[in-house]
Amino acid sequence: MSIRMSNVNNEAMKKINLSLVLNAIWENEPISRRDLAKLTGLTPSSITNIIKQLMRDGVLIETGVGESNGGRKPVMLHINGQSGYIIGIELTFYHITGIMVDMRAKKVGKLVEDTRLKDGKEAVIGRIIDVIDKLINDVGIKREKVLGIGISAPGPYDHERGVLINPPNFPGWHNVPIVDIIQSKFNIPTYLEKETQAAALAEWWFGGAKNCDSLFAISINKVGLGGGMIINGEVYHGFFDGAGDLGHMIIDMDGVQCTCGSYGCLEAMATGLYIQHYVVSEIKRGRKSSIYKSGSDADDIEIDAIFEAANSGDPLCMEALDKAAYNLGIGIGNIINVCSPDVIVIGGEIPALYPQYVQKAVITVHGRAYPGYNKDVRILPATFGQEMGAIGAISLVFHNIFKILP
Repeated sequence: MSIRMSNVNNEAMKKINLSLVLNAIWENEPISRRDLAKLTGLTPSSITNIIKQLMRDGVLIETGVGESNGGRKPVMLHINGQSGYIIGIELTFYHITGIMVDMRAKKVGKLVEDTRLKDGKEAVIGRIIDVIDKLINDVGIKREKVLGIGISAPGPYDHERGVLINPPNFPGWHNVPIVDIIQSKFNIPTYLEKETQAAALAEWWFGGAKNCDSLFAISINKVGLGGGMIINGEVYHGFFDGAGDLGHMIIDMDGVQCTCGSYGCLEAMATGLYIQHYVVSEIKRGRKSSIYKSGSDADDIEIDAIFEAANSGDPLCMEALDKAAYNLGIGIGNIINVCSPDVIVIGGEIPALYPQYVQKAVITVHGRAYPGYNKDVRILPATFGQEMGAIGAISLVFHNIFKILP
């Protein structure tokens, strides 16, 4: 019994050490074996054995020599980008975005397809499979070179079982085992994360909030709003994966009705649906706008036209976006009060389409007297714009490769 337990412990320790070395190289490449030993605390012989294994597997390559304070110049180590590839899929109300990167996170392929939810769940899942297939074929690699597939999708969800429970804007999507479906189709490890949790991971791994202690990411889209939190390098999921669901934080009891049935939810007061509702309502009350022609039906005004008009200086459309940004600022203030993160990152479709939106929200946050440190919380635009969900899905796979500890 003790021998068997010893073998288990030895295997576990090997995995821990391998993960430790990989992560150290990822964070500090190019790096020498000697510096790796100092950084990880492992013995030189352990480092030698691990490096030999990783070089045999093609994961590492030697690239030139480094500086020396005397004696032989050290040989430097790099991750071999072509040793494997990772696919990130973002599923939203409007689009399926697929991005492929190599092991050094260099983008090598991208595809975007319309979601077309009206076609039904099976058709949409078929499009996700098609996007993955096309990425592999277009980049021209063998399927076995793909080390993992990450999926970023709307919640509620069960990240451990890989199940989409019932996304509110996805009719008919009840307990969909999306991870099992994709994994069984491609025989590639597949992971699921809520879009805003994935976005938080993207910022922590590759973005402006890289390696901070605590991070809250907010994604604001034409339809839907959510949040995700990283604490000490790990996604905070909370009870039943419910953490970060600020879209249904009520900020105005007398506000407009949300798709969830409540009134005044942040999602109903700060996203494209609110902006569109505000513009249409004001035009019906007699307000003028460059996007409305007399005699036409105000209900036909599309959200994209409102963003274009706002960027061209249309007063009513700018007013609608400013009001939505103010509402978002109230929500961010509540996040600071409850979570007190080091960094807040704001991204999604709306900030990408109207950059002043984030600036206006920050003004609202900084205008609040309490807490006194709210001006010290860094509030940043998302690094990856409308690719934030797909990059987040890629980060999820990297997280599982580099951070695997039993």
